[in-house]
Amino acid sequence: MSQGDIEQQLRRLLRHIRVLLGMQVTVDGLMLYAIVKLLMANNGQVMLFWRYLTVKNGLILTGLLVGLDLCLMLVRRNDRLTGQGLISQLTGRPSHEMATLIRQFKRLK
Repeated sequence: MSQGDIEQQLRRLLRHIRVLLGMQVTVDGLMLYAIVKLLMANNGQVMLFWRYLTVKNGLILTGLLVGLDLCLMLVRRNDRLTGQGLISQLTGRPSHEMATLIRQFKRLK
């Protein structure tokens, strides 16, 4: 793969990781909200996301959020490993733009 192709792939990966990071932060916030609401539940009912649910259904919903968070984490891990593979394919001294991309990539780990 040429250095231009690697640069393009790395840019695409960085964009994808940033989107995944935003999604993961959102899901983490929703999960935290659901856990706090479940801990404060009484009478077997809990209000989650403007709906009254039983505590059992609230736990199921929280479990689904945990599963979604785990999936996003694994996709980010795969993207990170792919990026490390792309960086290892570089030969010679990288250009200034490529060095900036590599720094950004290593910061997003």
